[in-house]
Amino acid sequence: MTQAADNLIENPRSAVGVHILVIGVSAYRHLVGGAQPTQRGDRSRLEQLTSAARSAALFAQWMLEHHNRPDKPLASLRVLLSPAADEIIPDSIADLMDGDHRATKANTEAALMAFINDCRADPANIAVVYIAGHGVQVTKDGATVLLEDYASDALLNELDAAIDVVGIHDGLNSVGGPDEQFWFVDACRQKPTVARRFEDLQGGISIDTPPGAVSASPLFLATTTGAPAFAQPGKETLFCSALLSLLNDWTAARKPGPLANGWHVSTTSLSVELPLAVEQVAATFGTEQDVDVAGKPNEALFHLYREPADVAIEIELQPATAIPCSRSLRDQRFAPVALPDDDWPLRATLPAGLYSIEVEPEAPFQKSGKLFEIRPRQYKDTIEVAP
Repeated sequence: MTQAADNLIENPRSAVGVHILVIGVSAYRHLVGGAQPTQRGDRSRLEQLTSAARSAALFAQWMLEHHNRPDKPLASLRVLLSPAADEIIPDSIADLMDGDHRATKANTEAALMAFINDCRADPANIAVVYIAGHGVQVTKDGATVLLEDYASDALLNELDAAIDVVGIHDGLNSVGGPDEQFWFVDACRQKPTVARRFEDLQGGISIDTPPGAVSASPLFLATTTGAPAFAQPGKETLFCSALLSLLNDWTAARKPGPLANGWHVSTTSLSVELPLAVEQVAATFGTEQDVDVAGKPNEALFHLYREPADVAIEIELQPATAIPCSRSLRDQRFAPVALPDDDWPLRATLPAGLYSIEVEPEAPFQKSGKLFEIRPRQYKDTIEVAP
Protein backbone atom coordinates (compact mmCIF):
# COMPACT_ATOMS: atom_id res chain seq x y z
CA MET A 1 0.00 0.00 0.00
CA THR A 2 1.23 3.48 -0.80
CA GLN A 3 0.07 6.73 0.73
CA ALA A 4 0.79 10.40 0.75
CA ALA A 5 2.55 11.76 3.80
CA ASP A 6 -0.67 13.26 5.14
CA ASN A 7 -3.14 10.54 4.07
CA LEU A 8 -2.82 6.91 5.09
CA ILE A 9 -5.25 5.31 2.65
CA GLU A 10 -5.50 5.05 -1.11
CA ASN A 11 -9.08 6.22 -1.69
CA PRO A 12 -9.34 9.38 -3.81
CA ARG A 13 -9.61 12.51 -1.73
CA SER A 14 -12.56 13.66 -3.78
CA ALA A 15 -14.58 10.55 -2.87
CA VAL A 16 -17.76 11.14 -0.92
CA GLY A 17 -17.39 9.26 2.33
CA VAL A 18 -15.89 9.38 5.79
CA HIS A 19 -12.92 11.69 6.34
CA ILE A 20 -10.97 11.11 9.55
CA LEU A 21 -8.42 13.29 11.35
CA VAL A 22 -6.65 11.85 14.40
CA ILE A 23 -4.00 13.66 16.47
CA GLY A 24 -2.27 12.33 19.58
CA VAL A 25 0.54 13.96 21.54
CA SER A 26 2.41 12.32 24.42
CA ALA A 27 6.01 13.49 23.82
CA TYR A 28 6.50 17.24 24.19
CA ARG A 29 9.85 18.41 22.86
CA HIS A 30 10.12 21.54 25.00
CA LEU A 31 8.68 20.36 28.31
CA VAL A 32 10.82 19.01 31.13
CA GLY A 33 12.13 15.63 30.02
CA GLY A 34 11.77 16.52 26.33
CA ALA A 35 14.52 16.63 23.72
CA GLN A 36 14.83 20.43 23.81
CA PRO A 37 13.46 21.80 27.12
CA THR A 38 12.82 25.53 27.36
CA GLN A 39 12.05 28.02 30.11
CA ARG A 40 8.55 28.32 28.68
CA GLY A 41 8.12 24.58 29.03
CA ASP A 42 9.46 24.63 32.57
CA ARG A 43 7.09 27.45 33.57
CA SER A 44 4.11 25.51 32.24
CA ARG A 45 4.59 22.85 34.95
CA LEU A 46 3.34 20.26 32.50
CA GLU A 47 4.85 16.78 32.35
CA GLN A 48 5.40 14.32 29.54
CA LEU A 49 2.45 12.01 28.82
CA THR A 50 2.41 8.25 28.24
CA SER A 51 -1.09 7.49 26.91
CA ALA A 52 -2.37 10.19 24.54
CA ALA A 53 -0.68 9.07 21.32
CA ARG A 54 -1.55 5.43 21.93
CA SER A 55 -5.18 6.33 22.64
CA ALA A 56 -5.45 8.35 19.45
CA ALA A 57 -3.85 5.50 17.49
CA LEU A 58 -6.26 2.96 18.99
CA PHE A 59 -9.19 5.10 17.90
CA ALA A 60 -7.70 5.38 14.40
CA GLN A 61 -7.28 1.60 14.35
CA TRP A 62 -10.92 1.07 15.33
CA MET A 63 -12.08 3.45 12.63
CA LEU A 64 -9.88 1.74 10.04
CA GLU A 65 -10.82 -1.83 10.95
CA HIS A 66 -14.37 -1.67 12.35
CA HIS A 67 -16.19 1.56 11.54
CA ASN A 68 -19.03 0.99 9.10
CA ARG A 69 -21.25 3.33 7.15
CA PRO A 70 -22.35 1.23 4.15
CA ASP A 71 -23.49 4.33 2.29
CA LYS A 72 -20.26 6.25 3.00
CA PRO A 73 -16.92 4.41 2.55
CA LEU A 74 -13.72 5.49 4.25
CA ALA A 75 -12.42 8.30 2.04
CA SER A 76 -9.38 9.62 3.93
CA LEU A 77 -7.48 8.92 7.13
CA ARG A 78 -4.93 11.38 8.49
CA VAL A 79 -3.02 10.52 11.66
CA LEU A 80 -0.43 12.67 13.44
CA LEU A 81 1.26 11.12 16.47
CA SER A 82 4.01 12.17 18.85
CA PRO A 83 4.35 9.09 21.05
CA ALA A 84 6.52 8.63 24.13
CA ALA A 85 9.61 6.47 23.59
CA ASP A 86 8.02 3.33 25.05
CA GLU A 87 4.43 4.02 23.99
CA ILE A 88 2.99 1.12 22.01
CA ILE A 89 1.25 2.10 18.77
CA PRO A 90 -0.86 -0.56 16.98
CA ASP A 91 1.01 -2.10 14.05
CA SER A 92 -1.91 -1.50 11.67
CA ILE A 93 -1.44 2.25 12.16
CA ALA A 94 2.33 2.40 12.67
CA ASP A 95 2.95 0.42 9.47
CA LEU A 96 1.08 3.03 7.44
CA MET A 97 2.92 6.04 8.80
CA ASP A 98 5.83 6.54 6.40
CA GLY A 99 7.33 10.00 6.39
CA ASP A 100 6.87 12.72 8.97
CA HIS A 101 3.64 12.23 10.91
CA ARG A 102 4.62 14.06 14.10
CA ALA A 103 1.94 16.20 15.70
CA THR A 104 3.78 19.49 15.24
CA LYS A 105 2.26 22.86 14.46
CA ALA A 106 3.39 22.76 10.82
CA ASN A 107 2.20 19.20 10.22
CA THR A 108 -1.12 19.90 11.98
CA GLU A 109 -1.80 22.97 9.87
CA ALA A 110 -1.05 21.04 6.67
CA ALA A 111 -3.14 18.03 7.63
CA LEU A 112 -5.98 20.23 8.86
CA MET A 113 -6.09 22.21 5.63
CA ALA A 114 -6.19 19.04 3.52
CA PHE A 115 -8.79 17.49 5.83
CA ILE A 116 -11.06 20.56 5.68
CA ASN A 117 -10.75 20.79 1.90
CA ASP A 118 -11.71 17.14 1.56
CA CYS A 119 -14.63 17.54 3.94
CA ARG A 120 -15.97 20.63 2.19
CA ALA A 121 -15.78 19.00 -1.24
CA ASP A 122 -19.30 17.64 -0.71
CA PRO A 123 -21.80 18.23 2.13
CA ALA A 124 -22.66 14.51 1.94
CA ASN A 125 -19.26 13.73 3.47
CA ILE A 126 -18.85 12.69 7.10
CA ALA A 127 -16.12 14.17 9.31
CA VAL A 128 -14.69 12.33 12.31
CA VAL A 129 -12.06 14.00 14.52
CA TYR A 130 -10.22 12.62 17.57
CA ILE A 131 -7.57 14.72 19.33
CA ALA A 132 -5.67 13.71 22.49
CA GLY A 133 -2.90 15.38 24.48
CA HIS A 134 -2.33 18.06 27.08
CA GLY A 135 -5.38 20.29 27.10
CA VAL A 136 -6.00 23.77 28.46
CA GLN A 137 -9.05 25.99 28.60
CA VAL A 138 -8.56 29.66 27.80
CA THR A 139 -12.24 30.56 27.41
CA LYS A 140 -15.33 29.37 29.27
CA ASP A 141 -16.41 26.90 26.58
CA GLY A 142 -13.06 26.27 24.95
CA ALA A 143 -10.86 23.21 24.52
CA THR A 144 -7.30 23.75 23.31
CA VAL A 145 -4.88 20.84 22.85
CA LEU A 146 -1.12 21.44 22.92
CA LEU A 147 1.02 20.10 20.09
CA GLU A 148 4.48 18.52 20.18
CA ASP A 149 6.37 21.83 19.77
CA TYR A 150 4.38 23.73 22.38
CA ALA A 151 6.57 26.07 24.47
CA SER A 152 9.12 26.58 21.69
CA ASP A 153 11.14 29.77 22.03
CA ALA A 154 10.84 30.20 18.25
CA LEU A 155 7.09 30.82 18.42
CA LEU A 156 5.64 34.29 18.89
CA ASN A 157 2.79 33.45 21.28
CA GLU A 158 2.59 30.97 24.14
CA LEU A 159 -0.17 28.96 22.49
CA ASP A 160 1.01 29.13 18.87
CA ALA A 161 1.74 25.39 18.84
CA ALA A 162 -1.74 24.40 19.97
CA ILE A 163 -5.00 23.54 18.28
CA ASP A 164 -8.20 25.36 19.20
CA VAL A 165 -10.51 22.38 18.74
CA VAL A 166 -13.71 24.23 19.55
CA GLY A 167 -12.77 27.01 17.12
CA ILE A 168 -12.12 24.53 14.32
CA HIS A 169 -15.30 22.63 15.16
CA ASP A 170 -17.34 25.83 14.97
CA GLY A 171 -15.69 26.76 11.68
CA LEU A 172 -16.53 23.41 10.07
CA ASN A 173 -20.03 23.43 11.56
CA SER A 174 -21.16 25.89 8.93
CA VAL A 175 -22.60 26.10 5.43
CA GLY A 176 -20.40 24.03 3.14
CA GLY A 177 -19.19 21.71 5.87
CA PRO A 178 -20.00 18.00 5.99
CA ASP A 179 -23.60 17.55 7.04
CA GLU A 180 -22.67 14.94 9.67
CA GLN A 181 -19.67 15.36 11.98
CA PHE A 182 -18.40 13.61 15.12
CA TRP A 183 -15.75 15.25 17.32
CA PHE A 184 -13.90 13.68 20.26
CA VAL A 185 -11.55 15.76 22.43
CA ASP A 186 -9.51 13.60 24.81
CA ALA A 187 -7.75 16.20 26.97
CA CYS A 188 -7.90 18.20 30.19
CA ARG A 189 -9.76 21.51 30.24
CA GLN A 190 -7.97 23.34 33.02
CA LYS A 191 -6.78 26.94 32.95
CA PRO A 192 -3.09 26.95 32.01
CA THR A 193 -0.50 28.16 34.51
CA VAL A 194 0.78 30.61 31.91
CA ALA A 195 -2.58 32.43 31.93
CA ARG A 196 -1.71 33.98 35.28
CA ARG A 197 1.04 36.03 33.60
CA PHE A 198 -1.07 37.53 30.81
CA GLU A 199 -4.26 39.56 30.48
CA ASP A 200 -5.01 37.85 27.18
CA LEU A 201 -3.61 34.74 25.51
CA GLN A 202 -3.31 34.60 21.73
CA GLY A 203 -2.67 31.48 19.72
CA GLY A 204 -4.10 28.11 18.93
CA ILE A 205 -4.67 26.93 15.35
CA SER A 206 -8.23 27.79 14.35
CA ILE A 207 -10.29 28.65 11.28
CA ASP A 208 -12.83 31.29 10.34
CA THR A 209 -16.48 30.56 11.10
CA PRO A 210 -18.79 31.08 8.12
CA PRO A 211 -22.53 31.52 8.72
CA GLY A 212 -25.01 28.70 9.03
CA ALA A 213 -24.73 25.21 10.50
CA VAL A 214 -24.76 21.57 9.46
CA SER A 215 -27.34 18.95 10.45
CA ALA A 216 -25.33 17.26 13.22
CA SER A 217 -21.97 18.05 14.76
CA PRO A 218 -21.74 16.63 18.30
CA LEU A 219 -18.60 17.50 20.25
CA PHE A 220 -17.68 14.98 22.96
CA LEU A 221 -15.31 16.54 25.49
CA ALA A 222 -13.48 14.07 27.74
CA THR A 223 -14.04 16.22 30.80
CA THR A 224 -16.09 19.16 31.96
CA THR A 225 -14.96 22.78 32.08
CA GLY A 226 -12.01 23.44 34.38
CA ALA A 227 -11.42 19.76 35.13
CA PRO A 228 -8.64 17.24 34.42
CA ALA A 229 -8.88 14.12 32.28
CA PHE A 230 -7.14 10.94 33.43
CA ALA A 231 -5.22 8.05 31.89
CA GLN A 232 -3.72 4.72 32.82
CA PRO A 233 0.06 5.32 32.61
CA GLY A 234 1.47 3.58 29.56
CA LYS A 235 -1.95 2.32 28.48
CA GLU A 236 -5.00 4.30 27.38
CA THR A 237 -6.82 7.36 28.58
CA LEU A 238 -9.99 6.65 30.54
CA PHE A 239 -11.98 8.41 27.82
CA CYS A 240 -10.52 6.24 25.06
CA SER A 241 -10.92 3.05 27.09
CA ALA A 242 -14.58 3.82 27.77
CA LEU A 243 -15.35 4.86 24.19
CA LEU A 244 -13.83 1.77 22.57
CA SER A 245 -15.37 -0.54 25.16
CA LEU A 246 -18.89 0.71 24.59
CA LEU A 247 -18.41 0.40 20.82
CA ASN A 248 -16.90 -3.10 20.97
CA ASP A 249 -19.24 -4.40 23.68
CA TRP A 250 -22.33 -2.93 21.97
CA THR A 251 -23.16 -0.88 25.09
CA ALA A 252 -24.07 2.07 22.87
CA ALA A 253 -25.90 -0.12 20.34
CA ARG A 254 -29.50 0.65 19.54
CA LYS A 255 -31.92 -1.67 17.75
CA PRO A 256 -33.06 -1.19 14.14
CA GLY A 257 -35.34 1.77 13.56
CA PRO A 258 -35.86 4.82 11.35
CA LEU A 259 -32.17 5.77 11.51
CA ALA A 260 -30.75 2.39 10.46
CA ASN A 261 -32.02 -1.05 9.49
CA GLY A 262 -29.62 -2.81 11.83
CA TRP A 263 -28.07 -2.43 15.29
CA HIS A 264 -26.20 0.84 15.32
CA VAL A 265 -24.54 3.66 17.28
CA SER A 266 -25.87 7.19 16.95
CA THR A 267 -25.39 10.68 18.34
CA THR A 268 -28.04 10.01 20.95
CA SER A 269 -26.67 6.66 22.09
CA LEU A 270 -23.15 8.11 22.39
CA SER A 271 -24.50 11.12 24.27
CA VAL A 272 -26.24 8.82 26.76
CA GLU A 273 -23.71 6.01 27.11
CA LEU A 274 -20.30 7.72 26.82
CA PRO A 275 -20.66 9.95 29.93
CA LEU A 276 -21.86 6.92 31.92
CA ALA A 277 -19.02 4.73 30.65
CA VAL A 278 -16.34 7.31 31.49
CA GLU A 279 -17.87 7.88 34.91
CA GLN A 280 -17.81 4.14 35.62
CA VAL A 281 -14.24 3.65 34.41
CA ALA A 282 -13.07 6.63 36.46
CA ALA A 283 -14.80 5.25 39.57
CA THR A 284 -12.81 2.00 39.28
CA PHE A 285 -9.65 4.11 39.65
CA GLY A 286 -11.06 6.05 42.59
CA THR A 287 -11.53 9.31 40.71
CA GLU A 288 -14.19 11.32 38.88
CA GLN A 289 -14.37 12.43 35.26
CA ASP A 290 -17.45 13.97 33.67
CA VAL A 291 -17.91 14.10 29.90
CA ASP A 292 -19.43 17.21 28.35
CA VAL A 293 -21.51 16.94 25.17
CA ALA A 294 -21.44 20.17 23.18
CA GLY A 295 -21.65 21.29 19.56
CA LYS A 296 -24.82 20.40 17.71
CA PRO A 297 -25.79 16.93 19.04
CA ASN A 298 -28.66 16.26 16.66
CA GLU A 299 -29.36 12.64 15.81
CA ALA A 300 -27.08 11.08 13.19
CA LEU A 301 -25.76 7.61 12.44
CA PHE A 302 -22.20 7.05 13.63
CA HIS A 303 -21.74 3.30 13.09
CA LEU A 304 -23.74 0.33 11.79
CA TYR A 305 -22.71 -3.09 13.07
CA ARG A 306 -21.93 -5.50 10.24
CA GLU A 307 -22.79 -8.75 12.02
CA PRO A 308 -26.15 -9.80 13.49
CA ALA A 309 -26.74 -8.90 17.12
CA ASP A 310 -26.47 -12.36 18.65
CA VAL A 311 -26.77 -12.49 22.43
CA ALA A 312 -25.59 -15.11 24.89
CA ILE A 313 -28.43 -15.64 27.36
CA GLU A 314 -28.57 -17.43 30.69
CA ILE A 315 -31.87 -17.85 32.54
CA GLU A 316 -32.11 -19.54 35.93
CA LEU A 317 -35.15 -21.12 37.57
CA GLN A 318 -35.93 -20.42 41.21
CA PRO A 319 -36.38 -22.24 43.46
CA ALA A 320 -34.06 -25.01 42.32
CA THR A 321 -36.47 -27.55 43.80
CA ALA A 322 -38.86 -26.76 40.93
CA ILE A 323 -36.52 -28.61 38.58
CA PRO A 324 -37.26 -30.74 36.50
CA CYS A 325 -39.43 -28.34 34.57
CA SER A 326 -40.65 -28.17 30.96
CA ARG A 327 -40.25 -24.88 29.10
CA SER A 328 -41.06 -23.21 25.81
CA LEU A 329 -39.61 -20.08 24.23
CA ARG A 330 -41.19 -17.89 21.54
CA ASP A 331 -39.88 -14.85 19.65
CA GLN A 332 -41.71 -11.57 19.08
CA ARG A 333 -43.67 -13.11 16.20
CA PHE A 334 -44.79 -15.88 18.61
CA ALA A 335 -42.83 -18.44 16.61
CA PRO A 336 -41.34 -21.25 18.73
CA VAL A 337 -37.59 -21.12 19.32
CA ALA A 338 -35.69 -24.40 19.49
CA LEU A 339 -33.58 -24.80 22.61
CA PRO A 340 -30.43 -26.92 22.84
CA ASP A 341 -31.50 -29.02 25.84
CA ASP A 342 -33.78 -29.13 28.87
CA ASP A 343 -31.13 -28.39 31.47
CA TRP A 344 -31.18 -25.43 33.84
CA PRO A 345 -29.98 -22.77 33.75
CA LEU A 346 -31.16 -22.21 30.19
CA ARG A 347 -28.16 -21.26 28.06
CA ALA A 348 -28.41 -20.31 24.39
CA THR A 349 -27.26 -17.75 21.81
CA LEU A 350 -30.17 -15.91 20.20
CA PRO A 351 -30.70 -12.87 17.98
CA ALA A 352 -31.42 -9.76 20.01
CA GLY A 353 -35.10 -9.01 20.36
CA LEU A 354 -38.28 -9.60 22.34
CA TYR A 355 -39.07 -13.09 23.65
CA SER A 356 -41.58 -14.84 25.88
CA ILE A 357 -40.88 -17.93 27.95
CA GLU A 358 -43.28 -20.31 29.69
CA VAL A 359 -42.27 -22.89 32.29
CA GLU A 360 -44.42 -25.70 33.67
CA PRO A 361 -42.92 -27.34 36.76
CA GLU A 362 -44.30 -30.34 38.54
CA ALA A 363 -46.63 -29.96 41.53
CA PRO A 364 -46.75 -28.21 43.89
CA PHE A 365 -45.22 -25.41 41.73
CA GLN A 366 -47.39 -23.38 39.38
CA LYS A 367 -47.02 -22.64 35.69
CA SER A 368 -45.32 -19.30 35.04
CA GLY A 369 -44.41 -17.04 32.12
CA LYS A 370 -42.29 -14.00 31.39
CA LEU A 371 -41.82 -11.45 28.61
CA PHE A 372 -38.26 -10.18 28.21
CA GLU A 373 -36.08 -8.25 25.76
CA ILE A 374 -32.49 -9.31 25.19
CA ARG A 375 -29.88 -6.79 24.07
CA PRO A 376 -26.29 -7.32 22.99
CA ARG A 377 -24.09 -8.92 24.16
CA GLN A 378 -25.15 -10.82 27.28
CA TYR A 379 -28.43 -11.34 29.07
CA LYS A 380 -28.99 -12.93 32.46
CA ASP A 381 -32.33 -13.35 34.20
CA THR A 382 -34.25 -15.48 36.69
CA ILE A 383 -37.72 -16.97 36.52
CA GLU A 384 -39.37 -17.52 39.87
CA VAL A 385 -42.20 -20.00 40.27
CA ALA A 386 -44.56 -20.12 43.21
CA PRO A 387 -45.91 -23.22 44.99
